[in-house]
Amino acid sequence: MKQKLIEEMFEQQVKVLIIISCIIVLFILSFTFFTYKVVPEESALISMCILYAAIILLSLFSLRFYQKAFHIYMLIIVVSFFMLIMLTLYTGGLYSPVVFILCTIPIGAYNTSRKQGKTWVAIILLAIIFLYKAESWELVRSIVPEDYHFAFLLGIVLFVFGLITIYSIILKNASYQAFRSYNMSSVELEEKTKRLDNLVMFFNRTPALMCVIDLQNLTFEEVNPHFKLELGYELIELRGQHISNVFIEKSVPAELNELKSDVKEGKRYSFVATLKSKTGKERPFDFNAVVQRKKLFATGWEIDTKPKERQETKSSSNE
Repeated sequence: MKQKLIEEMFEQQVKVLIIISCIIVLFILSFTFFTYKVVPEESALISMCILYAAIILLSLFSLRFYQKAFHIYMLIIVVSFFMLIMLTLYTGGLYSPVVFILCTIPIGAYNTSRKQGKTWVAIILLAIIFLYKAESWELVRSIVPEDYHFAFLLGIVLFVFGLITIYSIILKNASYQAFRSYNMSSVELEEKTKRLDNLVMFFNRTPALMCVIDLQNLTFEEVNPHFKLELGYELIELRGQHISNVFIEKSVPAELNELKSDVKEGKRYSFVATLKSKTGKERPFDFNAVVQRKKLFATGWEIDTKPKERQETKSSSNE
């Protein structure tokens, strides 16, 4: 159940990763087009945007070969952080609407763990302090012309609103799918546990010898408590031991020995074998068995020899 849940969560994480990354890449490409049209002389920023988009797309492509979604996810967050810092500096610093996008990074980090989310909240706060100080340093000038301020602000706000909305829907669906898978797995596990309890009870309480024999080595893998009741052997004494320790070798059918080299899956057998108890007494048992997964699952009932003995005693008395 745990493995299945992990796989479900991995699939959901990859889905979130791909969708959000594609949205961010589209935004960056749109911003690149805007920069090229409005301030084509800012070739350095355009080059950075194209490089960023290439890194994100290569990271997503690498998921086909590198099955560590968490590492790819964190790489995208780190690269996006530095790219957004540069965009913020180039579009007005602390007063740039890109800051709103920057503040969505902790939301993405929280998708991996609470610790990652808190770490990125602290990093974003430090970044905002840096942007505040950068105002007096005049590192770069804003590339957004005054005529485009409102349009740029509106575009960023709509993008952030859409990004958070899409992100919320995806996370909601992912959480629901994970809960559903967990709930179904829990019900399935509960049913299997009940069934296993019944089978164990049946195995332990059946008034007959029941054993599982490894056909490759002809050794006992499991025996039920009836072995102790009838023959005096504990499970720990027989597990891994050769069947010749209990089965009288001359009474074991030849075809049982032949199963070592020719295992016939699903084949059913009926045979009579003599078993010796812990005290050395020999007793005949009638076995029914089936071969599954290179193991022999056998159930044996003791053959009642007393009627024959009574008949022989009666015949002797008449004579």
